[in-house]
Amino acid sequence: EVEEVIIKGSSRFGKFTDRFFSVARRFGVDVDSMIERYGARRTHLMLLSTVIAKEGLNEIFTDLLNLQGIKAILSTKRVYLSHDKEMKILAEIFLKSFLTPLAKPDENTDLSDIVKTRIQNKTYFSVCLSCFKYESLIKVREIQEGFKCPICGSRYIGFVTPYSSGIKQSLKNLRNNVKPRDKEIEKVQNELVESANLFLDYGRLGIIVLSGYGVGPRTAKNILRLRILDERQLYMEILKAEQEYIRTREFWGE
Repeated sequence: EVEEVIIKGSSRFGKFTDRFFSVARRFGVDVDSMIERYGARRTHLMLLSTVIAKEGLNEIFTDLLNLQGIKAILSTKRVYLSHDKEMKILAEIFLKSFLTPLAKPDENTDLSDIVKTRIQNKTYFSVCLSCFKYESLIKVREIQEGFKCPICGSRYIGFVTPYSSGIKQSLKNLRNNVKPRDKEIEKVQNELVESANLFLDYGRLGIIVLSGYGVGPRTAKNILRLRILDERQLYMEILKAEQEYIRTREFWGE
C-alpha cells in the first residue's frame, strides 16, 4: 500500500515530469512535438500508459528516491490523531507565516526570519535569455549582486522552478521568437521573460521578492518601489503579499 501511494505520487504531473520526458526522448519519442501539439499535461498522461512510465519510475527510485528506505522508515512509524487545545510550535509558526493576519512576533520568533529562510532556500532553473548557452540550478541565497551570464556577460537571466514542464520547448520558442500554442508552455515562457526583466531592473532583490508564494511580477515591483529601510521590512512586505494572495486566490482562477 505504501509503495502504491509513492508510485502514484511520483507519477503525477509536476515534480518528476521532466524525468519522464527525458526517458521518452531516449526511447526515440519526439516529446517536444507532442508537447507542442497536445500540451504538456496531455503528453505526460499519454506516456503514463506506456513502458516509458515504468522505466521513468525505475530511474526515479534509483536516482532520486530510496523506495525501500522510505518503506522501512514508515514501517517504524505510527500515526496518532489527537485533539489538543493548544497548537504545536511548528503548526503555530506555519499558520503565523501564511494564514493569519500579521501579528506582532514574540521575543523568540521573528516571522521575517522564517520567511527569509524559506525564500533563500528556494531553487531555480536559471538560463541566459541573451545567448541561451548558460543554464544552471541555483538557490536564491547563491545569487550575488552583479550576477551575470558567465558566457556572454549579460544580466538578462530568467528564473523558473526546475520542475516546470516544457522548459526546453519554452526556450526553443523564445530563441526563435515563436508564440506558444500550449498554455503550460506559455506560462513558463512568461515566467522566464518576466523574471529576467525583473532581475535586469532590480538584481537579486527582484528574485528574492518574486520568490514569495503567489507573488507575481506586478506585486514584486510594487514591493520594490516601497521605501524599504532594512532586510526585515523587506521580508515582512513579502509576507503581507503572500497573505493577501492566500486570502484572495479563489478569485485568481487557479
